[in-house]
Amino acid sequence: MEIEFNNFHGYTVWRDSTVIGKTGKKLKFQLRERNGGKLDKTITLYYGGKKRKWTLSRLVVACFQGPIDGYQINHKDRDTMNCHNDNLERSTPSENQLHWRMIERKE
Repeated sequence: MEIEFNNFHGYTVWRDSTVIGKTGKKLKFQLRERNGGKLDKTITLYYGGKKRKWTLSRLVVACFQGPIDGYQINHKDRDTMNCHNDNLERSTPSENQLHWRMIERKE
């Protein structure tokens, strides 16, 4: 049985990328444009006495797939707005580039 949600410094993170705040309300994400014009969903969390901004994809992977230090997050369907855990995987920079090149060849 798969875990449906994880607690992260008092926040609840669901596999579908829903984040519930410490007060029990669903948190809203912001859009951030990155290099190349692609958009990322970002969310600001408060813990350890500091305000920290996360991309939603990195937060979901950190909660359900393990440590993310040294890894990039690969969106299997290339849609950076789809932050469901099933669409995400940790990968090295070279693995991530290879995945994107292979998909480009198929299109």
